[in-house]
Amino acid sequence: MTDATEGRVTDTSEGRVTDTSNEGRRTAVTVDCADCGFDVTYRRLREARVGLARHEAETGHAVDWRIERLSAGVERAGDAAGVCGIPERGDEACDGRFPF
Repeated sequence: MTDATEGRVTDTSEGRVTDTSNEGRRTAVTVDCADCGFDVTYRRLREARVGLARHEAETGHAVDWRIERLSAGVERAGDAAGVCGIPERGDEACDGRFPF
């Protein structure tokens, strides 16, 4: 079932909504709420932040989010900049191994 927002699909068996408007990218950001059934996976970080903020504003719930994976271009840029993303490694490069 597709809801009113173009590119979003609802799996009614699990109550999960998935943003499919940008399937070609590898980036996946999951936003879920422990207070209700809100559980959405977005393909763009910006869209995830907007969805998170909207849900918090509308419900007052504290929403959790996590980056499942990043597109290859974002990973290459982080590696080229010498930024790993793993707190224990500080500013060391990840040598192509990202924690996502």
